[in-house]
Amino acid sequence: MQHERFYSPSQVALGTLIAGPVLGCWFISRNYQLIGDKLRAKRFLILGFCSILMITFLIFWIPEDSQDRLPNFLISVISTVFTYGYVKHIQCKFLQKFYEQGYRKQTYLRCIIYSICALILLFIYGVLIVSVH
Repeated sequence: MQHERFYSPSQVALGTLIAGPVLGCWFISRNYQLIGDKLRAKRFLILGFCSILMITFLIFWIPEDSQDRLPNFLISVISTVFTYGYVKHIQCKFLQKFYEQGYRKQTYLRCIIYSICALILLFIYGVLIVSVH
């Protein structure tokens, strides 16, 4: 029997590291849709959207001289650790039951393809924001 596939903690972390918290939240949302929890799925989609807005706001709010002193990877590392930990400690409890019922985890190739697509969309978003600003 063919089942929909879920995203493992390492796949969520990979997507978050490549494309930021918006993709990690989307992967978590997909896992919640898989287990039938539509409310949490919706909340994580909203969280992903809010993360884009928050990062955009921070980029323009932090003075330029301070931006040079902040590590560029700080947001990526924090969001990657959060999403990995969340899926590992919260979602895996639910996903284990589905794995025993025949569900499998998503392929890494699909995670990378989604990450590249999200990165392209975020690049376009960044260009639009900078051109307006």
